[in-house]
Amino acid sequence: ATLVALISPQTWAAESMGSARAFEDSSVVIDDIQYVGNSILSEADLDKVLEIGPGDLLDRKKVLDTSKNIQDLYRSRGYDEVGIQIQLSRKPIPKTKSFDQILEIKIKEGFPIRVSEVKFAWPDGKRLGRLRSFESRFGFTPGDPLDEEKLTKGFRAIQDGLAAQDYMGAKVELKSVQITAPPSADQVSPEILESVSKWVEITVAIDMGERVTFGFQGNKVLSHQDIATLVEEQRQVGLAADYISRIQARVVEDYRKLGYDQVKIETFTFESPVEQKRHVSFKIIEGPRVQIESVRFDGHLFYSAEDLEKLFWENAVNPVSRKYYVETEVAKTAELVIEKLKANGYLSAKLISVAKTARDDGQKVELVITLSEGEQTLTERIDFPGLSVFTEAEVRQTLGTQTETPLNLFAFNEGLERLKIMYRAKGYYDLKITNEGSNSVITYIQENRRARVRLDFSEGSPSYVSHIQIEGNRKTQVEVIAREVQLKEGDLLEEPKWLETEARIRRLGLFATVNVQALPETDQPNQKILRIKVEEGSPGVLAGGLGLRNDLGARAFGQISYGNLWGRNHTASLTANANRRFGGLGSSFCASAKQKLADPNKDFCFIEFDLSLAYAYPYVFWGNTVFRPSLTGERKQLQTRMGETFDVDSIALALT
Repeated sequence: ATLVALISPQTWAAESMGSARAFEDSSVVIDDIQYVGNSILSEADLDKVLEIGPGDLLDRKKVLDTSKNIQDLYRSRGYDEVGIQIQLSRKPIPKTKSFDQILEIKIKEGFPIRVSEVKFAWPDGKRLGRLRSFESRFGFTPGDPLDEEKLTKGFRAIQDGLAAQDYMGAKVELKSVQITAPPSADQVSPEILESVSKWVEITVAIDMGERVTFGFQGNKVLSHQDIATLVEEQRQVGLAADYISRIQARVVEDYRKLGYDQVKIETFTFESPVEQKRHVSFKIIEGPRVQIESVRFDGHLFYSAEDLEKLFWENAVNPVSRKYYVETEVAKTAELVIEKLKANGYLSAKLISVAKTARDDGQKVELVITLSEGEQTLTERIDFPGLSVFTEAEVRQTLGTQTETPLNLFAFNEGLERLKIMYRAKGYYDLKITNEGSNSVITYIQENRRARVRLDFSEGSPSYVSHIQIEGNRKTQVEVIAREVQLKEGDLLEEPKWLETEARIRRLGLFATVNVQALPETDQPNQKILRIKVEEGSPGVLAGGLGLRNDLGARAFGQISYGNLWGRNHTASLTANANRRFGGLGSSFCASAKQKLADPNKDFCFIEFDLSLAYAYPYVFWGNTVFRPSLTGERKQLQTRMGETFDVDSIALALT
């Protein structure tokens, strides 16, 4: 079956622009996207595949691509009959004369393809035994939708089971999907039998790979557990036919990271046709931990050898800083020296080579690092045409650039990003450095020994909050969200307050998703609608369990709580723990010495418990003040330092 796209461009062209030609040339900005008819997939799932979003211009191709993406997503979940209709509608904005342009996505999900039967194709000539039990890990039962994500998880579950039985390179994949008859009525409910587009039989092909075990000898620095973990990591990423050399290379790499540059590994393999298994043994010759005896620089003209060596040790990374030789870390340290040279204006500095000479039978090395410094570049002039929001001194400090000082390109680029953040913190979201990315930002003269910096500013106008719009709260009252908003109508739209608003709403713990956007007013671009869109989460918790402890005996524990009573973010919770000592599980604790002497056969244990009922009432008095009353009760058996046992019954009320 193919997916059917039910998009009607003529309808939405008439509703939004008045004509098909206007639709093709549309300059309409989408303010919001709304879904209708989705029950299988959440809005968060659908948002991930959108090609168009709030703030984008209406674009026919993006709308068509969005429709296809949603269809493909539903199809991957087994819903091949899904239909999509997309249209544009206008929604009045309260307290304004403006309208929101809403892209409405109507979804007709239909019925899914369901699995009638799952068959497994194992390789011929293999003794399977208990391996067939791995079929239950696949996770499909008759009536389940043909969900690609669930298929992938099922394949992985079987592969993991085979890997745990030492099978290397196991592969599990879908062999065939065939339309078939429905399962018997006793396997699925009548509701499932009636809600299906077609029934299929799927066949899963299993290639067990090769059964391999590993052994290690000679390792002292890395433990057997360390090396076994490395092997398991390689299993997880999957091993090809060259798995022996890959594992060997991985072990060598870890030894060399510790400074054992002379490590060698010999490999031996043993075949067992009877058990259909191979054993691979690695003999590790660790060798000495190689130390750096000296570091010498070559090719330098401006820096002294002593200064370069000092830079090397100041920037040395572990374990090089402890004078152990690790080739990759020595190279990183040498590159850090080059970065320091560039930060001091030697922009063309480069590393040429790092050579080593072994000493004392390979236990020590001498390093020779060859580099080229190039010419130093100084900043001759700095210009900021169009700058008005900040002073030139503030911008120079932010960019880390001053006249007659070495030009540091790293600090300059990082400073440019900080400068943009500073503008957004003052409400300037339309800032443009008009010559950014061009050669005119930095021009070099005198054979790159001098540089001129120029940033052409187009600052735009600051943005203000025209009004605040809260959407998606079905249970939670508006005021619960509104009191977390750090901006109010008429305020400058400062980015730190915008981000803090979103963070505070997330910290409430009430919502699965929180999205805070600033949308432009149609007739006043510098006036922004602060739209807060939330998706309600699940505020309730129900948990419990049973257990045994050698000191407390049998235990039971549980918790029930709800975090959004009356939609006001009030939280009530009840937690309980109980235990009973008996036999060899803590019963000797129950009786004091006097009690044991008086009646050695009596069981002095009883059910111990603690209960706690708590409530949280946010914003009860002034500002963000939380009132937390709690009532606790307990019955316990305790023991003094002298070994005397006594019982405690208590009730406590706390008002904090």
